[in-house]
Amino acid sequence: MDKNTEHKENHLGQVIAAYRKKAKMTQQELADKLGVNKGTVYQYEKGRLMPRYYRLNEIVALLKIPEEAFAEEELFEEEGGDARFL
Repeated sequence: MDKNTEHKENHLGQVIAAYRKKAKMTQQELADKLGVNKGTVYQYEKGRLMPRYYRLNEIVALLKIPEEAFAEEELFEEEGGDARFL
């Protein structure tokens, strides 16, 4: 995996984590709604696993993630390994 792909996957994970937290949802709750295990959600958020297109659409709908969130990296900052809104 090249650095650009790794960066995009990590940014996607940061977006998912930030919007999940904004929705006051745990990784387990999101996993239950998606029909996957908590470890899968953890891997999405850490950029270790890329959700398939249909799964990403489910995540976007559940967490009400706006399209712009995937392009605006400056909205997020890592703090102690966690993404948060600035």
